[in-house]
Parts: sequence; structure tokens; C-alpha cells
Amino acid sequence: MTVLSLSECELVWESSSPAASLSMGEALGRLLRPGDLVALFGELGSGKTLLVRGVAAGLGCVAEEVHSPS
Repeated sequence: MTVLSLSECELVWESSSPAASLSMGEALGRLLRPGDLVALFGELGSGKTLLVRGVAAGLGCVAEEVHSPS
């Protein structure tokens, strides 16, 4: 098993629009492999759910089935 420290795999990204968030999420979803872990941090209303909808689409899931937990 390979263990990486958080500093080795941290990505900070600011979206310029909702469409950019979806697009980034889709790109990330296509890169993810079983066992990968993604942690999202952001204020309420910052677009985390929108990004995850993009990830879902990138994984081949129905993006509209992703709902905000709040």
C-alpha cells in the first residue's frame, strides 16, 4: 500500500463559474480509481455539491442524483 502525506497530493482550485466547476468535476471523476479518496472543504454555498455532480458524471453516474447533505 502506498501512503501519501496530504502535502504531496493537495490541490487548491478556485472556480470561475458553475460550468467550470462541473467541467473540473468531470475531469476529476475520469481520473479517479477505486480506493481513491477526495476530501472537499468549503463554505456553505461554495459549490461543493456542483463539483461532486461533475465527478459523478465523470464516473458515469447520473449527476442529478447527487444532492447536498445540508
